[in-house]
Amino acid sequence: DYIAMLFNGTTWDRTRGNMSNMNLATLVAATPQSNTPSADQVNYNGRSLKVFVDITAISGVGATLVVSIQAKDPVSSKYVTLLTSAGLIATGTTVLNIAAGLLAVANLVVNDVLPRDWRIIYSISGTTPSVTGTIAGAVNV
Repeated sequence: DYIAMLFNGTTWDRTRGNMSNMNLATLVAATPQSNTPSADQVNYNGRSLKVFVDITAISGVGATLVVSIQAKDPVSSKYVTLLTSAGLIATGTTVLNIAAGLLAVANLVVNDVLPRDWRIIYSISGTTPSVTGTIAGAVNV
């Protein structure tokens, strides 16, 4: 059987299709936190990313959830923020997008390609906030 491979600069990776089952964070009555990161994610050959922020319950005075998508510098291992959501204050689903050719929209869409190594970070703020929901990702080739 033939398996298509792509060189990553060091070794060969098998070609992969879309990945749509990434649970980046599960929030269960989550309380104030600042810049909580997901695990690092490896993008093998995807070009775009959708991050789904699904808030099913939010309470507390000024309760706010902010989600950012970050790229990891391959040399220094420092993170650079590519996109930060607006402060999310209500239940519902917000989709953040990174893809080449898209019209940039503040706090929602970045016209760029998805880097090899990336992650999300999130912060919850307010007076006695409580947030329940999920943050999931889908990488598309």
